Amino acid sequence: MRPVDFLKNECENLLSVLDQTLRYDYGLEGSREFYEECGQRLEYIQASLELVDPTSTHIVRELALNLEFLSELVCRIERSSLGEYSWPFVEEFKEISKALCTEKRVLKDRVVTRVPNVHVIAEGGLHTYSIYSDANKQLSKRRIFIIEFPRTLKHYVLFHTILGHEMGHAIYNIPLIQNELDEIFIENFVKASPVFKDQPTVVQWLYSEAAPQEVKARLNHLKTEHSIDHDDFFFAHADYDAWLQEFLCDFIGLLMFGPSFLGAVCHLLYSNDPLGRQVNEEHPLTGIRANTLLLAAESLGYTEWKFDQSVQPAVDAFWKDVYEKQETDPWFKVISKEAVKITVDKLQAFLANFPKTLYQAPDPENINHLVHQILDRCPPVGYKFTSEGPQYRQVDFRDIIFAGWIAQSQPGSTIKFSDINRLCEHGIMQQVSIKKMLENPKKPEDNKKAA
Repeated sequence: MRPVDFLKNECENLLSVLDQTLRYDYGLEGSREFYEECGQRLEYIQASLELVDPTSTHIVRELALNLEFLSELVCRIERSSLGEYSWPFVEEFKEISKALCTEKRVLKDRVVTRVPNVHVIAEGGLHTYSIYSDANKQLSKRRIFIIEFPRTLKHYVLFHTILGHEMGHAIYNIPLIQNELDEIFIENFVKASPVFKDQPTVVQWLYSEAAPQEVKARLNHLKTEHSIDHDDFFFAHADYDAWLQEFLCDFIGLLMFGPSFLGAVCHLLYSNDPLGRQVNEEHPLTGIRANTLLLAAESLGYTEWKFDQSVQPAVDAFWKDVYEKQETDPWFKVISKEAVKITVDKLQAFLANFPKTLYQAPDPENINHLVHQILDRCPPVGYKFTSEGPQYRQVDFRDIIFAGWIAQSQPGSTIKFSDINRLCEHGIMQQVSIKKMLENPKKPEDNKKAA
């Protein structure tokens, strides 16, 4: 059997898998759109295999890679199941994702809009959070994003804000957005940093005498065990561009979820790197990321938000916990607060072009109400019962999550962190119903008909 014939047979196998899996409903919106998109990609590959010269090995190999890629994509979607992740959070997050990742192409006579397909799967442990984005424009009519959650943290919606960072990576794959982000970030952050302005400067800083002992020990290990020293650090070990993109995506996550993002970062990143001083291949030191995020939070005014006196002590405790992660060693100062402020202000202005993306300063009265609902072990929602009857109001799901972080910092509270997460998850779910009710209020005649 020739390679081309084998690939044709594999196309038939994949079509069978498509019919057996994606025809079933996964998620609240079903899988029809995914089935159609994957089917169109498979048809393109099949048509190309019919036309290709079997001796054109480089084209055959490219088609084989495209087929393998599509097969992996189908299997990822197949593994998705409504019960494996927090669907209330996901449905809200999808709204942001679609607003931010919708692409528009201006053709001769019209504008074509490509709304992404967003799907969710549950994977391994603590550090599974990611958003996978396919970027093969030749094959795709609509881009597919696959959000990966840790299966073990299914109900921990307070941690799910880390996906704001992953969304930064996803939108960076969209060429027009990437160009805008590069222009903002390189000009205002990279060039302004006395450390990260270029690779030689980063290496000089890492290998300096002022570096912490943990960093020196790691660099010495790289040299003795892998023969990697300062001359080839970014050639044989780390990725300079990936390090820079981490800072950018941290800022995007912070702008998208506010202080809640900082809470998630400080818990999740330090669970794997307790001292914040690991030298990794694709991520800058955790301590530097925490310091930079704190500068951004201060620049955005988050640390100055004031709330009711019954809630403020918990807010202060939240920030105290976050600031405990701050590195005071001067070696960790890689950028000025002024440069960070300029960068996040420009990123904020850019993201403001996409509806629902930015987290807005919350109403203190609203946060106060949500926090007390949690402390009373009730799902936090925009509802209260008054002498005039029930009152409902719109609440951003990110306010519910922020209220959760505040509640878990409440001095003297005995409510478990896991319970706070479950309450917030249920609050987000119930708020969806309140939102729909407010958008489509019942008319008096409807009640008469029901009677």
